[in-house]
Amino acid sequence: MDELIGVAEAVEQLPGQDAKPYIPKIVLLSYIVSFGAIIGYFCPLVSNVAPPYILWICMAFIGGIMLIIKNRKLLMKSDTQKISLMDLGILALMIFGGWMLPNIIGNIIKSLVMAIPAGVYTAWVYRKFFLVKS
Repeated sequence: MDELIGVAEAVEQLPGQDAKPYIPKIVLLSYIVSFGAIIGYFCPLVSNVAPPYILWICMAFIGGIMLIIKNRKLLMKSDTQKISLMDLGILALMIFGGWMLPNIIGNIIKSLVMAIPAGVYTAWVYRKFFLVKS
């Protein structure tokens, strides 16, 4: 038996109408690790120390694996390809933005400029694909 509870099974297990639907933790963790790795790679906060690029690359690899696992948890299997392409698109957009934004604006501002679209996208994915009304 699959150890990970599917979204549809978890919603059926909820008592009452007002209960919050179950959203797998891997959904949020996959986006935090993936987006955090990109922001960490392009926006080192300490300028006089060499940034740990290998750490950010390893985090991005782990986040990518978590995104693949997350995409298998979608309630509608027909949406798997669509959300996978959108995930790749937002990741490519963040990488392009991190590469194109000038360092003169400061790494904190650069981090915020990259984090705001990532947060909006994560919230949209939660509502569109994982938030099931009971």
